[in-house]
Amino acid sequence: MSKVNILISIALFTMLICLLDFFTRLSIAEGGVLIEGDESVVIEKEIAFLADEKNNEIQKLLQAFDIVEQPKVVEAKVDKIKKPKINIMASEEQLKQNGDLAGLFDGEDKYTLTATFFDSKRKFALLNKKHLLSGHTSQFRLYEGEKLSEYLLKRVNNDYIEFTQANRNIKLRLFTTNKEV
Repeated sequence: MSKVNILISIALFTMLICLLDFFTRLSIAEGGVLIEGDESVVIEKEIAFLADEKNNEIQKLLQAFDIVEQPKVVEAKVDKIKKPKINIMASEEQLKQNGDLAGLFDGEDKYTLTATFFDSKRKFALLNKKHLLSGHTSQFRLYEGEKLSEYLLKRVNNDYIEFTQANRNIKLRLFTTNKEV
C-alpha cells in the first residue's frame, strides 16, 4: 500500500471515531442515556416543586431585597404664552390719518402698497391686506376710481397711490424713505 492510501485510511478512521463520540454526547444531552461499553445507564432528571407555604415564605424573605423604582416625576416645561403684539389703531386715530403713510389702517386691517401697474385701459394698485387679529394676509387689485372702505383711490403713480376721504388726502408710498433729523 502506498503512503497516500495509508494517510487517507487513518483520516477516515479518525473521522469515524469523532462522529461516534459526537452522537454519543448528543444522545446523552437529549435522552439522558449514557452508553459505556455494553451497559446503558439512564441518568434521571429530578424536578422538585416547593409547597405553597414554603414558596410564600421565601418570597417574603426575597422582598426585602427587591428595589422598587419610584416613578420619575417629569415636570413639564411650560413656556410663557406670548400674546401677539396687536397693533390696532383706535377709530379716532384712524380718522386722523393724513399725508404720506407707509400703511393705511382701516378697522382691524392694515393696507400696504405692494406695486403699481399701468394697464392699457386703466391704472391699478396691488395692495397687501393684513388682518391684525388673525395675522392672515391677502393681496388684491384696486383700480383708480374704486373705493377701499370709505377711501376713494384718486390717483395711481409710479411709487405711490393717493386716497381721498372727506377732506383728507392720504398717500401710500411703495417705498418708505428715512428722513434725517
